[in-house]
Amino acid sequence: MHAEGKREGLLRYRLIPQVLAFVCYHLSWLLYVIRPHWSYRLHAQFAPTSFRRIGLDEREHKLESLARMMQPRFA
Repeated sequence: MHAEGKREGLLRYRLIPQVLAFVCYHLSWLLYVIRPHWSYRLHAQFAPTSFRRIGLDEREHKLESLARMMQPRFA
């Protein structure tokens, strides 16, 4: 459920990310089998981006949790 109370679409927020993760994982594995150097290079290009995204997600989750503490669902 989105912050404004709207439901997030199954295709956009569940299916597409799962398919992309599946493809990226298998591409990385295939590159590792063919040429390990290529696999490591691909990982090195994505790692900084993913670490920044994890930090953003953690910050958003903290702020969302603090906001929800003020208005609990079962109070």
